[in-house]
Amino acid sequence: MNTKTFEQLPDIGGVLNRWVRSELPFSNLPIIGEYFGKPEGEKGVLPEVRYVVEKFTADAEHLSFYNQVCGFKDNGFLPPTYLGVIAQRLQMDMLTQEPYPYPTLGTVHIANKIVQHRPVAQYETMKLSCEYGTLEPHEKGHQFDFITKAIDEQGELVYEAFNTYLIRGKSSLSGDAKPSVKQSKPAPRPDDIHGVWHVPADQGRVYAKAGGDYNFIHLHPLLAKAFGFKAAIVHGMWSKARVLAELGEFPDAFEVTVNFKLPIFLPAQVELIAHAEQVDGKKVTEFTLYDAKSDKPHLAGVLKEQIGRASCRERV
Repeated sequence: MNTKTFEQLPDIGGVLNRWVRSELPFSNLPIIGEYFGKPEGEKGVLPEVRYVVEKFTADAEHLSFYNQVCGFKDNGFLPPTYLGVIAQRLQMDMLTQEPYPYPTLGTVHIANKIVQHRPVAQYETMKLSCEYGTLEPHEKGHQFDFITKAIDEQGELVYEAFNTYLIRGKSSLSGDAKPSVKQSKPAPRPDDIHGVWHVPADQGRVYAKAGGDYNFIHLHPLLAKAFGFKAAIVHGMWSKARVLAELGEFPDAFEVTVNFKLPIFLPAQVELIAHAEQVDGKKVTEFTLYDAKSDKPHLAGVLKEQIGRASCRERV
């Protein structure tokens, strides 16, 4: 695997400039495409490349803003979603500067998994890496993971994130989709975590400043309609972060997985229902974020406490 090393994260302005240029209508034309397009790739083959930032330390001002937008507390530690979101700058460049063979605007974020092996302090310096996972068949096309890892200065793996993306099309699993079973929204139990909140019309633009994802479908209803949506939709990773902030304190080591369901069209009212119980001595919290006025789910996930682990010494 080819490794490209950077002294620091790419500047978000440069990342956006490269992303927009790669998606221009004429980016695939001869000569012009050499300056505005992205490298051509072979369908079915993902680039074998790893991007590495040798020394990353969170910017205190940006972290505080991110916490404010997502509802996390400024407690001296990085919130669970932060490193994975920061690494999306690397992922965007890997989509536009490497021979990724599919349209970036047609690549849909469908799931996210985070594994935190221990709390990460705000001012820690880490090696941050991102690479493509394996392209696998999906009933609606193909899927792959962007795999993010953070390793501390002692060489210990402290954090992993897996962003799962769908490329719509046909695959060996096409036609195997099982009919979806409509489930009613359960009534919250007395010991459940339950909350209803308003998501304002500008939430996509506000989160874009914090998360760095300026995909047009999040920014304005007119831009979203140009891509087939009836209104702007909020980022899935904002929804996950907001839910985790509502859940409160986290174990030192945990795994949290989310599947993104239906988009949240802005503005919106959403409702969180979460239930925690002990399973084999570990706390397991299942949660779903619904449309507040219907049974439609926006995301569903589970947070699992991890007690003890094997050695996580690993190099990138």
